[in-house]
Amino acid sequence: MTPSNAPRTKDLAAALKQAAAMMEALREAINAAGAQGIPSGHLYAHLIGKLSLQHYQAMISAMVEAGKITIDGQHVLRGKK
Repeated sequence: MTPSNAPRTKDLAAALKQAAAMMEALREAINAAGAQGIPSGHLYAHLIGKLSLQHYQAMISAMVEAGKITIDGQHVLRGKK
Protein backbone atom coordinates (compact mmCIF):
# COMPACT_ATOMS: atom_id res chain seq x y z
CA MET A 1 0.00 0.00 0.00
CA THR A 2 1.39 3.37 -0.97
CA PRO A 3 0.70 6.51 1.04
CA SER A 4 -1.70 7.74 -1.69
CA ASN A 5 -3.82 4.59 -1.23
CA ALA A 6 -3.99 4.82 2.57
CA PRO A 7 -6.96 7.24 2.77
CA ARG A 8 -8.99 5.23 0.26
CA THR A 9 -8.23 2.01 2.12
CA LYS A 10 -9.29 3.64 5.40
CA ASP A 11 -12.52 4.86 3.80
CA LEU A 12 -13.21 1.38 2.42
CA ALA A 13 -12.55 -0.24 5.78
CA ALA A 14 -14.90 2.22 7.48
CA ALA A 15 -17.60 1.63 4.85
CA LEU A 16 -17.31 -2.15 5.25
CA LYS A 17 -17.57 -1.88 9.04
CA GLN A 18 -20.65 0.31 8.65
CA ALA A 19 -22.24 -2.17 6.21
CA ALA A 20 -21.50 -5.10 8.54
CA ALA A 21 -23.08 -3.21 11.46
CA MET A 22 -26.17 -2.43 9.35
CA MET A 23 -26.51 -6.07 8.30
CA GLU A 24 -26.27 -7.18 11.92
CA ALA A 25 -28.93 -4.64 12.92
CA LEU A 26 -31.20 -5.88 10.13
CA ARG A 27 -30.69 -9.49 11.22
CA GLU A 28 -31.51 -8.58 14.82
CA ALA A 29 -34.69 -6.77 13.76
CA ILE A 30 -35.77 -9.74 11.64
CA ASN A 31 -35.06 -12.16 14.50
CA ALA A 32 -37.00 -9.93 16.90
CA ALA A 33 -40.10 -10.35 14.71
CA GLY A 34 -40.23 -13.98 15.79
CA ALA A 35 -41.81 -16.86 13.93
CA GLN A 36 -44.38 -14.67 12.16
CA GLY A 37 -41.56 -12.71 10.52
CA ILE A 38 -41.70 -9.19 9.14
CA PRO A 39 -42.72 -8.09 5.66
CA SER A 40 -39.64 -6.86 3.84
CA GLY A 41 -41.37 -3.68 2.70
CA HIS A 42 -42.36 -2.80 6.26
CA LEU A 43 -38.79 -3.23 7.43
CA TYR A 44 -37.45 -1.13 4.57
CA ALA A 45 -40.02 1.61 5.28
CA HIS A 46 -38.24 2.21 8.59
CA LEU A 47 -34.95 2.64 6.73
CA ILE A 48 -35.97 5.05 3.98
CA GLY A 49 -33.54 7.95 4.01
CA LYS A 50 -30.92 5.90 5.84
CA LEU A 51 -30.32 3.15 3.30
CA SER A 52 -31.03 3.00 -0.42
CA LEU A 53 -33.41 0.34 -1.69
CA GLN A 54 -30.58 -1.12 -3.79
CA HIS A 55 -28.32 -1.49 -0.75
CA TYR A 56 -31.16 -2.88 1.36
CA GLN A 57 -31.97 -5.52 -1.26
CA ALA A 58 -28.29 -6.43 -1.61
CA MET A 59 -27.97 -6.89 2.15
CA ILE A 60 -31.13 -9.00 2.37
CA SER A 61 -29.94 -11.14 -0.56
CA ALA A 62 -26.54 -11.62 1.04
CA MET A 63 -28.10 -12.72 4.33
CA VAL A 64 -30.44 -15.15 2.54
CA GLU A 65 -27.53 -16.62 0.58
CA ALA A 66 -25.48 -16.92 3.78
CA GLY A 67 -28.35 -18.81 5.44
CA LYS A 68 -28.89 -16.17 8.14
CA ILE A 69 -32.51 -15.39 7.18
CA THR A 70 -35.24 -16.67 4.90
CA ILE A 71 -37.68 -14.86 2.64
CA ASP A 72 -40.89 -16.43 1.40
CA GLY A 73 -43.03 -15.83 -1.69
CA GLN A 74 -44.93 -13.11 0.16
CA HIS A 75 -41.64 -11.27 0.94
CA VAL A 76 -41.85 -12.07 4.64
CA LEU A 77 -38.43 -12.20 6.28
CA ARG A 78 -37.72 -14.69 9.06
CA GLY A 79 -34.60 -15.27 11.11
CA LYS A 80 -32.85 -18.60 11.32
CA LYS A 81 -31.58 -19.84 14.63
